[in-house]
Amino acid sequence: QGIKKEFDSISLESVGNENTPGSTVATVSIDKDWHKYKKGLRLLQLYLSEYDIIHTGASGWKTHPMLVRLAAIQGVKHVHTHHTVTPGDYNQQRWLATNADVVTAVSPFVAEWATNEFDISNVQVIPNGVDLEQFSPSFAPTEKNRILYVGRLTDRKHPEIVIALAQQFTDLE
Repeated sequence: QGIKKEFDSISLESVGNENTPGSTVATVSIDKDWHKYKKGLRLLQLYLSEYDIIHTGASGWKTHPMLVRLAAIQGVKHVHTHHTVTPGDYNQQRWLATNADVVTAVSPFVAEWATNEFDISNVQVIPNGVDLEQFSPSFAPTEKNRILYVGRLTDRKHPEIVIALAQQFTDLE
């Protein structure tokens, strides 16, 4: 569902009354700033959509307050997931955890930390990982050794550790 540009400018009008007519406060060219308006219109589309659950996680500190407010306006559940015991924005993670309808964590360790750190109860664990019954490594090739890194290439994920480990092995593909 795309957003099309149908106008060349937007005029901001002051509201008039019976004694004073409204007037044009500013006219903004859409051509120059179309990308900004497109983002705003996408947010408006999200706002007007219907949801059953709104989920917040570790990233998205700029959008989380809006999402929590949207859950309240729409009367839907807000679920917040903790991924780590060292959140980048501790105060926001505390606020999200204490204002969520349901709090989940990716491990029992993180669940216990969130319970104690934020004084919340009933944190549900939804583990990251792979279902080894469904995804069995038995069919993987065994002729050559390989290392697979799955994660963002950011400082906090430490991909350099994988590179350092790989350098210690000479039989890697």
